[in-house]
Amino acid sequence: MDRQELQKYLKHLEEGKKQWVGIWDIVYRFTLPERAYLYAQDGSPPSYKNVYDSTAINAAERLTNLIISGLCPPWQQWFKLSPGAKITTDRRRTEVRKITETIEKKIFILLNQSNFYQEFQPFILDRVVGGTGALGAQARTENIDFYCVPLSEIALADDDNGSIVAISRRYKMPFFIAERQYPKISSASSYEALKESPMEKVELILFSVRGQFNDWETRIYLAKDFHELAHFTDLHPPIIASRWSKVPGSPYGRGPAIRSMSDIRALNRLKELSLKNAARASLGVYTVADDGIVNPYTLTLDEGSFIPVGSNETQAPTITPLPTAGDFDVSMMSIDRLQMEIKNSFIADQFGPTDKTPMSATEVAERTRVVAQELGMTIGRLEHEVLVPLLKRYLTFLQATDPEVPGELRLDGDIIDVEFTSRLAQSQWAMEDQELSQYLAEVAQHAQMDQKLMFLVNSTEAFRYKAELKGIPARLLNNDKQIEQQMQAMQEQMQQQQAMEGEDVGRR
Repeated sequence: MDRQELQKYLKHLEEGKKQWVGIWDIVYRFTLPERAYLYAQDGSPPSYKNVYDSTAINAAERLTNLIISGLCPPWQQWFKLSPGAKITTDRRRTEVRKITETIEKKIFILLNQSNFYQEFQPFILDRVVGGTGALGAQARTENIDFYCVPLSEIALADDDNGSIVAISRRYKMPFFIAERQYPKISSASSYEALKESPMEKVELILFSVRGQFNDWETRIYLAKDFHELAHFTDLHPPIIASRWSKVPGSPYGRGPAIRSMSDIRALNRLKELSLKNAARASLGVYTVADDGIVNPYTLTLDEGSFIPVGSNETQAPTITPLPTAGDFDVSMMSIDRLQMEIKNSFIADQFGPTDKTPMSATEVAERTRVVAQELGMTIGRLEHEVLVPLLKRYLTFLQATDPEVPGELRLDGDIIDVEFTSRLAQSQWAMEDQELSQYLAEVAQHAQMDQKLMFLVNSTEAFRYKAELKGIPARLLNNDKQIEQQMQAMQEQMQQQQAMEGEDVGRR
């Protein structure tokens, strides 16, 4: 693709995004006002001026925290790397498992030492509010730096399968930083003019496209004269884009805030009318006779003030309260219903208020399973589009920087597979674990009447499978050989004890 074709393609991507800019403008104004200026078509600064209700703002924040703490909490190792499908022999699986355990710990340490969780929070918030989130990543010498990219800066393209195949980003940075980061800027035709104002920001364009072999070719240009500043190829995209739910025919997604926008705006309008009604009830509205004494344009109704009037007579007063058409009682409207609908859309208050009797562990587990079912679609998409590519990127980083990590390992399901072990991820398997427990209990109950059922289920393998469902580390479980050794040692100990007891009886 030559320069002219690339410029046309970039223009095509930005044209395809325009239909979403208006939606983002509205939804961010009511749900995330402090970041709404990034998407405002009129360039207005961030403001809460026209926001009268915080239900959606709080619900979006709570849903974001629920996803992060339930799926990838910073205080817990939320993933496990295990031997893949092509590692079949026990000896080879044991060798690979020892390596993957070391890699798990190193990735977990690198994630906590990086700024991943700080940037992951606004990224998830963008998915909740705007339906689409973008997370940039750049490898350094010792770690990987992350940065949340605003939706206003990116434009996406997808293929027939719905996967992102091209990403463009139009952003700005101070010229003196761009000059240090991209030395090729000195050969641009506009370099001398830009050099005179080093503190002013210059506009850059990043364009990355997926190649035939799933590698990503990235180019960075100076927007003013489309001068190329950098060109490189990597196994991973420089920006990871993820959608809450896929909209057919569009690379952009739709989140809970967009779906609830009608309720959010209706609730905001009702709250606005409620406040105006309260102001009228407190201050009142008056009619003033223009008698040359009272100036209605400078009249101020304050407590303790004296107002000169032309008449205080009951029949013809100078100032009279204006009768209203009726009482606008907002409490009779559907504010409570709208708030409940919005909270349900954002899956807020699933565990109830904390000032009541605490729920049992069983109830918490059941509600966690319900939340996982509600978020099943977006959790699966988040794992596929973000977390798995993130772990692949860190595996590649360790292979390039750590000699202890073999270069032939691949996180592709064949050599190494990944399993997410956090609370929300594991709750998806809670139903299977519950059904297995009920079946084992039924078998044990009926085995009292029919002893053949005692040999129906391989109890060892059943409880190994339950350990996998619960995310129990494999190193805590004994293998078949270790179990046989311990059983044999226990039998020998019992035989020795019986022999000693026999000798004691003979002596007596």
